[in-house]
Amino acid sequence: LIMGKQIINILPEGSAVLNPDHTPYCLPAKSKQGVQLPLYFNSTLPAQIELSRIDLDTGKEEIHRVSPRDINKIVKAIRDHPSGISAPYSFAATKPGIYRLHKVLDEYKLEVQRRTKATYVVPCPLAKIKTADSSTRCIRDLSNLSLDVTGTPPLKIMYSQTVNGKNEKKFHIQSLQPDGFASPLIGSGGATAELPADDV
Repeated sequence: LIMGKQIINILPEGSAVLNPDHTPYCLPAKSKQGVQLPLYFNSTLPAQIELSRIDLDTGKEEIHRVSPRDINKIVKAIRDHPSGISAPYSFAATKPGIYRLHKVLDEYKLEVQRRTKATYVVPCPLAKIKTADSSTRCIRDLSNLSLDVTGTPPLKIMYSQTVNGKNEKKFHIQSLQPDGFASPLIGSGGATAELPADDV
């Protein structure tokens, strides 16, 4: 200042991002461990991390706060890394829903820049063919087969029919969903989320 100069060192802006590759996930039925969502931090030491989950059935929002113990592990990993970029922290998503970073505060209690693009975790699609109780059949009798399908609409179903190893036929059902169904994957602006139809 005496020489008329002042040097100011500007640190790079810290950021946090959930699932940078925008990968959609499916949650297996009766899964206790859930799926692991990658969470990265750049040039920041987080002190508070909150994620939001929007329920696919009810549309209600829940806030999940990462425990102080896990945050301490993240901070240690960042300090040990020479570039100041952490290895991905895995957040366990045990329920289907739309996940986003809700709030990230650094060690000075300042809000960290975060990307808020959604990560979709849906139930894994499942299909079963059900038959009638009776196993007795006569020629030209109907088979009374039914298809039990579980998944997040819209669904695309493909199945085939083979008789004595011959006459194979393939069938396709496109955009299967209940009547009057309003998909939670469609935003308020009418734009459809980048999530392909589940194949069963």
